[in-house]
Amino acid sequence: MKKKGYTLIELVVVMAILSILLGSGFAIIKTLKHIKSQVEVEAAIYEVHSILSYAKTYCRKNLCDGEVIIDTVENSIGFKYRDKNNINNKLVGKSEKFPDNIKISANFKPINIVNVSDMGYLKNSGTIFINDGEKQYKITIAVGNDTVTVKEDKEIIDEIEKSK
Repeated sequence: MKKKGYTLIELVVVMAILSILLGSGFAIIKTLKHIKSQVEVEAAIYEVHSILSYAKTYCRKNLCDGEVIIDTVENSIGFKYRDKNNINNKLVGKSEKFPDNIKISANFKPINIVNVSDMGYLKNSGTIFINDGEKQYKITIAVGNDTVTVKEDKEIIDEIEKSK
């Protein structure tokens, strides 16, 4: 007599195979999300560097003062320049809005503005923070030219511990 349906052993084997496939699939998805987050953070750090370099080069080439503005409300960074007669005060060429999972903040005085001289030097120093929800990255900017350093939160914690 022929039986219709599946035996218990067949069902258990199929369930075991499916659980292995789903388990590895979830691990792969988690890894891909982590990689995506890392790439977005690296892209954000690169954009900050790029805008700062662009601002310094533009001001040096055109002999005008400029400002790099970190907008924490819009979660963006951009470059504005002023000509010598202070007539033009518009956003020029370089602006970047970061993804929603990347938050940018800064501690510059005046409020989140990096001033750039007509010789391409940064006039004020401070720190730009990039946070992806897991880690915080610290981009330290000093007065002068090409004085930008990036540190990850672990390095920041190590520095604090060393100073104690």
